Amino acid sequence: MEPLRARVLIVDDEPAFAGLIAEILGDRSFDPVVAKNAQDALDKAADGSFPVAVVDLVMPDMGGLELTERLKAMSPDTQVIILTGQGDMQAAVEGIHVGVFDFLDKASLDLKRLERSVREGTERCRLAHKNRELVDQLQESNRLLTALHEIGATLTGEAHVDRVLERVVGASKELTGAATGRVILFGKTH
Repeated sequence: MEPLRARVLIVDDEPAFAGLIAEILGDRSFDPVVAKNAQDALDKAADGSFPVAVVDLVMPDMGGLELTERLKAMSPDTQVIILTGQGDMQAAVEGIHVGVFDFLDKASLDLKRLERSVREGTERCRLAHKNRELVDQLQESNRLLTALHEIGATLTGEAHVDRVLERVVGASKELTGAATGRVILFGKTH
């Protein structure tokens, strides 16, 4: 079975150039999707399914840096590559602040560098997503450990078996999200 092709959002106000980039990336095992303008890009990216977006810096409806900010707000793991015909250092600095992954010169576009940047952006997105999952799992584990520690401390001071069992059931229901719970005690059999 063929591996999934990474989706790449392409946003450029020049349809012919956007089509060319889409064709190049399509030939290199990506799944390019062209947006006709910034709002179309935001609509397409709303589901968070694009690990990489290739965005023109200067567009009439919304600049590439503003679009980057809005894309990152919707999908923080999406890596944005800015294509620019203007080697503007100020734009590069601003791009770093809004989370741009890479800047490429449109006028002398190096196709190998474009492909490498899209591949690296895809991998970075995957790693960022995996990292977020691991942090969530760690937080859940910490929550459970804290709850178990609190239960242990509470039970240590309780002398009555009925209250101990009642607290064990209550804590177990809380930890697992169960609606009901029971404790069954078994005696030794020989």
